[in-house]
Amino acid sequence: MTGSEGTQQVLERLGGWGRSRPDVRAVVVVGSWARPVDHPVDQWSDVDILLITTDPGCYLCTTDWLKDVGHPWLTYVETPPLGGPEQRERRVVFEVAVEVDFAVVASRDMRLAAYILAALRRFPLAVRALPGRIVDGLGAATEVLWRGMRILVDKDGTAARLQRLIHRPPPRHPPSENDFLALVQRFWHGPIWIAKHLRRGELWRVKTLAEAPGHLSLLQMLEWHACARNGWDYDTWDRGRFLEEWADPRAVVALREVFGRYDADDTWRALFASMELFRWLATETATSLGYRYPVEVDQHVTDWVTGFRSEGAGSAA
Repeated sequence: MTGSEGTQQVLERLGGWGRSRPDVRAVVVVGSWARPVDHPVDQWSDVDILLITTDPGCYLCTTDWLKDVGHPWLTYVETPPLGGPEQRERRVVFEVAVEVDFAVVASRDMRLAAYILAALRRFPLAVRALPGRIVDGLGAATEVLWRGMRILVDKDGTAARLQRLIHRPPPRHPPSENDFLALVQRFWHGPIWIAKHLRRGELWRVKTLAEAPGHLSLLQMLEWHACARNGWDYDTWDRGRFLEEWADPRAVVALREVFGRYDADDTWRALFASMELFRWLATETATSLGYRYPVEVDQHVTDWVTGFRSEGAGSAA
């Protein structure tokens, strides 16, 4: 059995399983298996499931139910990247390496989301009265659901209502000059931190802690740069998805040098490559936005890191 055949089998079982469970109010496929055109499913795609139930704890705290869906190899629970601390997913790998992520959501929360979205369609300015966590949650859900929903089970009609209410999010706004400068300064702090840890010989901390914030800042600048050149309705997906398609081709080539091996010399090389890439992306983005790129910040950090690296190389010799 191939992975695609195994996935189809799991989806067929999920529909019948959901209909037979009184507490399960809806089962919805999102992600690539629900996108008919824009980056549709391929042979490596995992399955993203929205499981709407009156008893979320049952599916997060127990695993017996999985045998009714397929033959699990492994499973665990974690907080998804775009979720809050209260939002958890059960991740499962079934036989032939079929990966399924179950986002388990209380049915009352889904009804509330549909109610709020319907109200906002009529009274858009009411969003100002909503708590930030609700606005962020609706934004994250919209980002996922507008790209496609495939409804397997919908006992109360909530999933179909959401499908009618959710549309592509409006174009993003350009960053303010303050937000732009804050990201630039946050990025340029990173090379100082990395350089000091490299001189201490703490390569593990560099790879696992120090490099990650810089990569996130670089990704944000890649997105801003792409939108500044192509319009703020330009689709940059989320968390770097399909970056090779939407980012500037020059940047895609430069990214080959940004991720170094677990080796101090190669990490220094990758650091300087990251600095160079961020520099021209941020400079071009600033020009497009009519902002000032803080050359002095860049120069102070670059000069210090270059000298610090040379001192270490001289000491080692």
